[in-house]
Amino acid sequence: MKYKISHKIFDNILVFFLLMSTGGMLFVLNRNVMSILFFCLLLFGVVFFALPLRKRIVNASILTFFVVTLLGFLNYNLAIIDQSSSKYLFHFLTATISILFVFHFMNNRESDIFIKRLYFILKLILLHALLNFFSFFLVKNSLTTVNSAFNEFETFKQVFYYATDKGIINLFGFEFCRNQGFFWEPGVLQIFLNILFFLEAFILKKNKLILLLAVFLILTTYSTTGLLILFIQFIIYVKDQISEKRLIFPLLIFLLLPVLQIININFDEKFKGESQGSFQKRIFDLTQPFFIALENPVTGIGLDLFQFQKIREEFYMSSSS
Repeated sequence: MKYKISHKIFDNILVFFLLMSTGGMLFVLNRNVMSILFFCLLLFGVVFFALPLRKRIVNASILTFFVVTLLGFLNYNLAIIDQSSSKYLFHFLTATISILFVFHFMNNRESDIFIKRLYFILKLILLHALLNFFSFFLVKNSLTTVNSAFNEFETFKQVFYYATDKGIINLFGFEFCRNQGFFWEPGVLQIFLNILFFLEAFILKKNKLILLLAVFLILTTYSTTGLLILFIQFIIYVKDQISEKRLIFPLLIFLLLPVLQIININFDEKFKGESQGSFQKRIFDLTQPFFIALENPVTGIGLDLFQFQKIREEFYMSSSS
């Protein structure tokens, strides 16, 4: 099948929905409606853009579907506490969406199509994040509040989003709001910016400006994880440039210095500064599920978030320990 403009537009929409479903405000504020719409779009794509079925992919999809369904059924019935059936149905929908998405791109598209569509959508996310960061200084006095099930945000016309209550950073005397782009938290935005950096630096190698913008915007998220991942990628990229004897190497070293300085300040704050609570919370997030799993290795405790939050309190660790 010839890859037409209509196919490209449809695939771009699917990839956009995929990325938004991981923490984009479009799904955070309208989770159920957007999830059902995503599912319907995938069904449409599987039916109307279908190529001859590839037996290996069909068998893998069916096997995955039954294994996930079986595990969900066992988990729901064997969990040590009562679970919400509606939450399990939502998890089932999410798993089905994932299987259909992979099936569509593996059965109906060439192997490199997904990478191209992902690269395009990531560039749109980068552009929005760039506008989001600089727009804050113009619209910060015109923000309105919007609420999701678990968080409160400030927005300008449902286009730009900020969390000014906990996201204002003063760095070298320059005050800004941590950049979350079109996502609920800066830590989500940095994931996709780091993926874009990876694609541009090591796979596609089309535009050095994309690399520079990705570095800058990851810094504006002020995410410890994002900065660490960026630093690792940057070191490998510099090493590649040295081996290829590129003239860009001096520029990379010049860019690496402010990145190192910001990483140092960020880590210092997280371990012993005003933001050390963030680090302690992540330690709890790491250790508590581990202890819960040790006590319930076979049945687990179910997938209900509210029940999990109740049980995890039994494994609370003080900051001193």
